[in-house]
Amino acid sequence: MSSLKFQSVSFTYPSSAERVLNNISFELFPGWFGLTGVNGSGKTTLMKLAAGLLVPDSGKIISPPSSYCPQETAVLPPGWEEFTGALYDRDNGAGRLFSLLRLDHDWAWRWDTLSQGERKRFQLAVFLWRERDLLLVDEPTNHLDSSSRQLILETLGQYGGIGLIVSHDRDFMDNLCKAHLFLRKGEARLRPGSLTACMEEEIRENEALSRQRSEAVREVSRLEREARARRTLAEGQQRRRSKAGLDLKDHDSRFKKNLARISGKDGTGGKLLRQMDGRISQAEDRLSSLRTEGVRKTGITQRTAVYKGDRILSLGEGVLELNGNKRLYHKELIIRPGDRIALTGDNGTGKTTLIRTLLKGASPDRRILYIPQETGEREKKSMKEDWEEMAPDKRGALISYFSRLGGNPDQFLSSGHLSPGEERKLLIARGLLTEPVLIILDEPTNHLDLDSITILESALVQTDTALLLVSHDSRFRRRLTGTEWRLTEEGEDIRLVSDGDQAL
Repeated sequence: MSSLKFQSVSFTYPSSAERVLNNISFELFPGWFGLTGVNGSGKTTLMKLAAGLLVPDSGKIISPPSSYCPQETAVLPPGWEEFTGALYDRDNGAGRLFSLLRLDHDWAWRWDTLSQGERKRFQLAVFLWRERDLLLVDEPTNHLDSSSRQLILETLGQYGGIGLIVSHDRDFMDNLCKAHLFLRKGEARLRPGSLTACMEEEIRENEALSRQRSEAVREVSRLEREARARRTLAEGQQRRRSKAGLDLKDHDSRFKKNLARISGKDGTGGKLLRQMDGRISQAEDRLSSLRTEGVRKTGITQRTAVYKGDRILSLGEGVLELNGNKRLYHKELIIRPGDRIALTGDNGTGKTTLIRTLLKGASPDRRILYIPQETGEREKKSMKEDWEEMAPDKRGALISYFSRLGGNPDQFLSSGHLSPGEERKLLIARGLLTEPVLIILDEPTNHLDLDSITILESALVQTDTALLLVSHDSRFRRRLTGTEWRLTEEGEDIRLVSDGDQAL
């Protein structure tokens, strides 16, 4: 039986002073495994090492023939011509993948017109068609609607080799993977079970370790207090045994001190102190062995702005023109204080268009936080200008919010350059400082790692600000919203339907 084996593998990029992976070892057998870790923990690096695209600094990698499916879909995947040619040659494997992933025969020739979901499905089909023993898939669910995710989930579930996948979609990972490889500070640990179960187990272990560490800190403090008391005792005994200051003719006093030294009387303090030093050393060794992840405060208890009206945003009944000659029909839409609304629908059904139309009717004095799906150069420039003009107290509050959303303040303060995920956290932190009456988030979990998604989710739960959320992460939606506006296709028309299946 083939397997993927890492034996004491370490890797460092030439431009970095720190190791990305540090002496990691594990072995994977056929089945799907999730690869989990914070942004920058080395997930993509590990997969490229497994695929032979990178060479480790030390250690050994034993890997079967593999295919690495990257996150990017800007260009056609290598081997697409052979794949499409195999279809015309009546290759059953190619035909099966065309059917499973619902591909069209002309997609390769109109790549620039395809949606992200269509590109990802075609890309995966090419790599699956190669039938390698190891398949490495990097973030296949980003920007995908629920129907594309389901097609990919069902297709990957039929793969019989060793699968290693990175995805921030918790439901997707729960349904696909039988175990998860956690990367933390360059080290790797394999945990069996669903992602939800693995993350709960990790939380329990960290909490138990934190309790043990707190107990060890208290024990060291107690021993040090006792050591100080014994030191005082020993110093007093030393003074009593000392002949310094005695008259040379005071034979009686000198005899008593000599007798105390010979008999050991008044010498117990020094012996007890030496014993205590040994106990302190043992307690400090135990404390240093109880390593825990750096725990910092997360979550935001946000002050809610008072809104006196009965509606924050509204849009009268009408029709919106969409790309491809499609039309979106809706009745009157209203967002009231405290509403928690999920806006759902497949890619191309007009979710972003509807949001922008709603915002056009917003009063300029209403504080509405809108975070689009992708951050443009204008928004990045605005963030930089705002930072430079902020008063010191506002800067401190922004950094605090950013950190509590899982951001890395040191990286931002030292370079000002942030990854797309860190940019999103900073945008949300900046917006929350304004005490908005409505938060509108368009795919906020894109580019975020699982830890950051959990932190953001918890922060949004803590605020009672009105929320309009677009997210293909079903678990994220379920926890944060109570009402659904669903966009459904009816031929060339799209209609907005509420929870009660009544067209709006």
